[in-house]
Amino acid sequence: MDKLKHKLIIGSLLHDIGKINYRAFNLAKIKSHSIAGHEWLNQIDDEIFAIENIGSMIKYHHFNKMPGYGKDMKKDNLAFITSISDHISAGSDRREKKDDEIIFDEDYNFSQTNVVLESVFNNIKPYKKEVYGYEGRDLGYDNKIVYPELDKVITSDNYNQILVRLGNLFSNKELFTNPNNINSLVSIVDVLFRYLPSDTRYQMKNDISLGDHSLTTTAFSTALYDYFKENNVTDYYDKWRNERKLFNEKTFVFASFDLSGIQKFVFDIPVEGALRNLRTRSFYLDMLSEILVDQIFDKSKLSRANTIYVGGGHAYLLLPNTKIAKELFLETIKEFNEFLLNNFDYNVYIAKSMVEVSPNDLISMKNNLPTNSFQDVMSKTFEKTSLSKLNKYNKEIYKHLNNTKSIDGKRECSICGKTSDLKDYNDKSICLYCESFLNFSKELMNEENKYYCLMKEKTKNNQNYLIFPYKNKSSYLYALNEKDFKNIVKDENLLFSYIKNDFKIFENHSTNIFIADHYVKDNNNNQLSIDKIAELDENSIKRIAVMKMDIDSLGETFKEGFDPKLYTISRMTSLSKHLSMYFKYYINQILKDLNITVIFSGGDDSFLIGTLKDILIFSKKINESFRKYTINKLTFSASIGIFPPRYPIYKIASYMEDLLLESKSVDGKNSITIYEKENTFKWDTFLKVLNDNDEDSKISLITNVLNEGIISNTQMYNSIYKKLKNVNKGDKKTTYYFAYMLGRRKKELNKLNNYQNDLFDKLTNELLYVSNYKNKEERNNLLLAIQTHMYLNRNK
Repeated sequence: MDKLKHKLIIGSLLHDIGKINYRAFNLAKIKSHSIAGHEWLNQIDDEIFAIENIGSMIKYHHFNKMPGYGKDMKKDNLAFITSISDHISAGSDRREKKDDEIIFDEDYNFSQTNVVLESVFNNIKPYKKEVYGYEGRDLGYDNKIVYPELDKVITSDNYNQILVRLGNLFSNKELFTNPNNINSLVSIVDVLFRYLPSDTRYQMKNDISLGDHSLTTTAFSTALYDYFKENNVTDYYDKWRNERKLFNEKTFVFASFDLSGIQKFVFDIPVEGALRNLRTRSFYLDMLSEILVDQIFDKSKLSRANTIYVGGGHAYLLLPNTKIAKELFLETIKEFNEFLLNNFDYNVYIAKSMVEVSPNDLISMKNNLPTNSFQDVMSKTFEKTSLSKLNKYNKEIYKHLNNTKSIDGKRECSICGKTSDLKDYNDKSICLYCESFLNFSKELMNEENKYYCLMKEKTKNNQNYLIFPYKNKSSYLYALNEKDFKNIVKDENLLFSYIKNDFKIFENHSTNIFIADHYVKDNNNNQLSIDKIAELDENSIKRIAVMKMDIDSLGETFKEGFDPKLYTISRMTSLSKHLSMYFKYYINQILKDLNITVIFSGGDDSFLIGTLKDILIFSKKINESFRKYTINKLTFSASIGIFPPRYPIYKIASYMEDLLLESKSVDGKNSITIYEKENTFKWDTFLKVLNDNDEDSKISLITNVLNEGIISNTQMYNSIYKKLKNVNKGDKKTTYYFAYMLGRRKKELNKLNNYQNDLFDKLTNELLYVSNYKNKEERNNLLLAIQTHMYLNRNK
């Protein structure tokens, strides 16, 4: 990375840092945020942030603060690029509220600094007039889920806390002097600015964070720098002065990649050692995306700020519209696909797309009028990605796959079926990659290993690693504790490093990443196998429970969820980040103290294994939490199944997908299918039926009836459950049967003179009602309660 681009990235990342101390000390009537920011940074280091160095971009990114309104500055001053990029980002961020949304405080100038970051979910249709906002805090203080709430305000103390933290972090001068640390600075800005609003004016939408605005400004500025360089532009002042013309040029490339074949790669394995293997394979795909992004940027000399989104096997990147950037993007995708072909027989494939875009395309505004331009960009991206998936195979690919098919009589890997690079492993044949997955699972379970380092060469001290491509060669990912990371961070063989699930630590040369990694452990923190999880609840059936979740109609939300004038790259970025943070990080908090292991949880879906009891508890907790998190704007559908511990994993995955499709087929979705395809319920109904804290719920009725001995477990299953399952149209025999059975049972209980008559009458009324064929919905609700109670309270 050349020195000027390095300075440009730092200046663009920090161009609005003055908004923090500006608001912390209410400097509105004294100075601008650009001046306040430069003065504050100058106190940290007056050489690094001198005007002739990085300081010009902080102090002069607004035209009215430029000497002579830009005329008295050198034409190649980087502040012009930062200013242009700030305008693109602001044009994408800022939208005026409707007149009836604006509420002015009596002391307008002062109180506007207390305006919170409005939730982006607030602006998903149907629109709510109430403003749900976020507490403006440093995420490093705790790991609680940050929910949008009504009537929130940001105080000067909130800004002060973040300012103090920034001051401490910025004392590390290498953040600004060593280009290898640029992604560490990106992580700092992303995390600490995440819940601060970019704009606090009451008349504007305030749903874009200072973090997202700073990162998109940086993405635009570095892409413009490369675009100008390829086109031999050195007069940045001229481009800044003729900004409107520039906004129509195809200066950027909106690039995307998508991993296909994820389910087959993760789940097509034998039962033995499955849980360790599943989690490592899922982690491998997570890291494949992260490492692919970093290799694309490393070749193009860009930073992580150019990541619009990465997670769940998808990524959106902003690249310069230059020949070299496009070639390097395609080259890197090709290198990864060749690696996947040679080592995994194309079970995983990376589809890609590139769409050339102008600033106006990303802003969705032209001549101060809203357009559908970014909507069109996303549609083209989806189309090109789909076409890339269709063109996955060619003659050479088929030839390669045919030559690598298994040969009769030749040894195969006992996990994936490969016939090359085999070795003995616990009396079985196993390939190099499956061995690495099994060995690396031990590293994933070590909670001290929150540092992941990708090395050019293998290290001598650690043989547990995962193998990834790097420039047509192999590279090796290690999981390290803090001590080992400190020893390796300056190693010349270190390519990229990552810090997992920690908002407090920002190390040199590192990117902060978030991974759903909760798992069921024993007293020694060892991961429990599927067999052991099934034995955790002594009272329930010895089965594992599996849950699969997926957000409803997310693609439609991205395409049509916002009012056209709000549909911009900034809001897509914000929405993606909020969802990714929820399913990759916050879900760990919801799972706390539950016997559930995450197999994967990404941008919009999750797959978990645990006890039935805890899966049911989790289903209630996450339904309530997700509604609160998205202020009821988004829903998700799910499936729950139970299986013998030795049941083939790939069959479990397939069956769970079939159940989920049943949930998705319901009008309005927002449903769950449990145990079998016929058991599909709306979430509200499902939670009401199984609410054991409600005496009027179906599950409480069944539990109380059985606990009081009014009906035996055998009678409940054979005489009630089986009969209700087979009620047909016009059938009255079942009603007569229940009337007769319950009449006899009442006589028996009267002799004992020790039962709750009200409870018996409640059961009688319920059974006589649901045995009527017309009352199908209530009958299914009762069947769900009986079935669930049986699974939770039997040993066979």
